[in-house]
Amino acid sequence: MKRSTIALIAVLCMAMVALTVAAIPTGTSSPSGNVTSTEHLFHPFTGTPSAIPGMIEAENYDTGGQGIAWFDRTPGNEGGAYRQDDVDIETGGSGHVVAFVKSSEWLIYTVDVQESGKYLATFHASSPWAEREVWVWVDGVLEAQVKVPDTKSFDIYEDATANISLTAGSHYIRLQFVGDSQNLDYMALAMAQGSGGTESTPTPTIIPTLTPTSTPEGNVTPTPTGNVTPTPTSDGGGGNVTPTPTGNVTPTLVTNTTDLTNQNSSEAATSTANLSTTMLKAPTVPIGLQRIAGNFTSPLFVANPDDGSSRLFLVDQNGYVKIFYMNGTVIDQPFLDVRDRMVNLSSAYDERGLLSIAFHPNFSTNGKVYAYYSAPLRAGADPAWSCTNRLSEFQVSPDNPNQVNMSSERILLEIDKPYENHNGGILLFGPTDHYLYLTLGDGGGADDTGMGHTPGIGNSQDLTTLLGKVIRIDVDTTSPGKEYGIPADNPFLSNATIRPEIYAYGFRNPAFATFDSGGSNRMFIAMAGQNLFESAQVIYKGGAYPWNIREGTHSFDPANDTEVPNTSSRITSYSGQPLIGPVVELGHDVGNVIVGGIVYRGSILSSLQGSYIFGTWSNSFSTGNGTLLVATPPAGLDLTTLPDDAANLTAAENTMWTTSEMTVANNANGRINAFIRGMYENADHEVLVLINQNGGPGITPQNSGEVWKMVPANTSGLVPIGNASAESTPTTTTTVTTTSVTTTATTPASLNTSINLTAQNLAFNQSTITVPAGAQVTVTFNNMDSGMPHNFALYTDSSAATTIFKGSVITGPATTTYTFTAPSTPGTYFFRCDVHPTLMFGQFIVQ
Repeated sequence: MKRSTIALIAVLCMAMVALTVAAIPTGTSSPSGNVTSTEHLFHPFTGTPSAIPGMIEAENYDTGGQGIAWFDRTPGNEGGAYRQDDVDIETGGSGHVVAFVKSSEWLIYTVDVQESGKYLATFHASSPWAEREVWVWVDGVLEAQVKVPDTKSFDIYEDATANISLTAGSHYIRLQFVGDSQNLDYMALAMAQGSGGTESTPTPTIIPTLTPTSTPEGNVTPTPTGNVTPTPTSDGGGGNVTPTPTGNVTPTLVTNTTDLTNQNSSEAATSTANLSTTMLKAPTVPIGLQRIAGNFTSPLFVANPDDGSSRLFLVDQNGYVKIFYMNGTVIDQPFLDVRDRMVNLSSAYDERGLLSIAFHPNFSTNGKVYAYYSAPLRAGADPAWSCTNRLSEFQVSPDNPNQVNMSSERILLEIDKPYENHNGGILLFGPTDHYLYLTLGDGGGADDTGMGHTPGIGNSQDLTTLLGKVIRIDVDTTSPGKEYGIPADNPFLSNATIRPEIYAYGFRNPAFATFDSGGSNRMFIAMAGQNLFESAQVIYKGGAYPWNIREGTHSFDPANDTEVPNTSSRITSYSGQPLIGPVVELGHDVGNVIVGGIVYRGSILSSLQGSYIFGTWSNSFSTGNGTLLVATPPAGLDLTTLPDDAANLTAAENTMWTTSEMTVANNANGRINAFIRGMYENADHEVLVLINQNGGPGITPQNSGEVWKMVPANTSGLVPIGNASAESTPTTTTTVTTTSVTTTATTPASLNTSINLTAQNLAFNQSTITVPAGAQVTVTFNNMDSGMPHNFALYTDSSAATTIFKGSVITGPATTTYTFTAPSTPGTYFFRCDVHPTLMFGQFIVQ
């Protein structure tokens, strides 16, 4: 039998593998006359594959006169640069082509099937050792795990077989080699007469394999294949399920073939001559900005523990978290500090670092907080790679609620990354299910290709890796082999070959994510694009998102990422699910990276209720000049009715939103004049904008990071950036002055009142304080308790439901000064220490 040899060999692992794969050449009959091979690595297999960068032609071999073998010399998906001396093409005694390479690699090619049915895949293979396998993936779904015979020699070949189901049409087949030191002479496909051989089968067609069929528009319409519907049964493993065939039933998991990409939307950005343009709608939307706090370096994220303490927690990329209040008070001592266990960052620009934290839904009682940060490469990781990103659980110190016990770290998950960029890294607890969500980038570099990226389809579309995904886990349970549990309703549990953590897939760099605090509580992600388009997506359970099949709404070619291809990309993922396009798309005319964003649910900007407020990092890599933007949902779209599951999503529900630019009305030039680093909401659902002047983790200019609040356009002018006075924050022997933001009236000098208040041995030295109505009160607060945090706060009554003034928390021994205006209405009010409210309190009498 004449066979042409096709081989894709990429990347470095520990041991060498001997490998060749034979497939039937175009136009040549297979043993059954039903299968032909037409394509290698998704590129036409004709002549010299010039469209495949880094490929070389293998020489000096004998395959019976037909076919060419190609070997990938580009950086591979498991790491490391490919070296020429890793490849040795030889001729075996019976015409075998043998390529000595590293292990854990795969061959990818396409077969065209003329007749639907069961096919017998025969692998003519050898290995001198046992426990070697070839895994057979069809259209991204694992169909079979084939045990390679232990032939005791590389020179003795035997057949191993597996049954796979194929429908008429074109299919991507990937052979993944598990275990070192194997020879695969060829694979043959023939119409099967029955079950065969040495297959370890993970139940065929769990997620229906969809055969791409060309449509007149050049898009792809999926046709369901396979003949079983999975019936989930508990395996006792923390909610995972094992599929059981139930007979000749049409799969129903993926049936929606509607075009959800928004590729024809009038709101989609456009591109001409490598320049992309946003479809902005006039007029601009005026807003104001009010400076809340400063003296930060690289502010990335704000978390709210929702514990009634009024504390907000600012995550600095450099590896620490600081507490701040909306009155401008900042506690200088870090709440959490992972700088001693983080990878070294580049001060000029770096996307690694401490990326986010999240408070357990029961934080007020269990004190658990979660952090995602970039650590040095762990043992066993490829030394050519960049870092190991780490998800860890910490416990708040029992002696100090404003500080984490850093020795309490429990590592839940570690993910090795080949490049420093595209980390994602946003931690959020679901507002209704209370599971922990984590957004993960595609591994970095560019185009979802190269070192550490799955050849042909990229990481984002590969359901066997967590890179390029949104994952969802249960931190209150554990599943076998994991430090966390898998929610029982995670969308892909019926297929044991798919990572069970995956909630949605197809993301490049989902670096910004928030849950809508109203509406249907859906997650919104702002995703950085490649060279042309930025996008924002609504996230649905089990959703397939476009990267790197598409960039935003547009077709994408990784080999030419600065132009939109003339041919249209497919509208489904490789497993056949409809690709869910963005509801917002930007060109680079408004900035080079999207920064998001929240669905506005506050009150002071009532006209923006239900709109998505976001922005861009800057339009320059050297100067901060971000743009604030707002997107409005289409008329008639009720956000409360959006479905949970992607399978129920309609094109109308995924219609694109209308985007407008915001102007900063209380700034002279109407611009923000800074790098926008993040946008989040406070406890009142008002918008907080994080900015700095260097765009990265560097400290030049010093302490340029600030938090601003979005306010009505008629708010008085901003303090210019660079001239704003930096807060002094409470530390040992430091005096801090904090003025209540609610104080506006001028107080007569005769009503000024000074009070000396001391905290010692968990008690105030005064249980009653008396002041005149409307007095300007200055409290000199002396915390004598070494290592203990205290503050002074004034409330209308002992329920502490209504705050009159809240002072900064300081850790003793330290002294600070509070200044505020006493209530104008005489009566008995209540003061306390917010850290120890049941031990330290008293009456505040206004006369």
